[in-house]
Amino acid sequence: MNYPDGVRQALADALKLFEAQQRKYGDRPVRTIGDLGCAVEAASVSARLLAFYLDHAPLGDEKVEDLWLDLIVYGGLGLRERREKV
Repeated sequence: MNYPDGVRQALADALKLFEAQQRKYGDRPVRTIGDLGCAVEAASVSARLLAFYLDHAPLGDEKVEDLWLDLIVYGGLGLRERREKV
């Protein structure tokens, strides 16, 4: 798979995750925390990724790929919330 197609696939996978989360939780949790809360959640995901890569910290039942997808989703949610403010 070439580079652009790989990115498209990652974004498509993140969209599937987002849609599943929407069905499960709705948009209320994100609407409550707003863009700042999305940034905090993204920072938490980033911290776990960095700990895994730099310190070889165990992830428990999480998978690296799932963390990357979470990061994409929180970025999209945060951007959406930010755009709604301005």
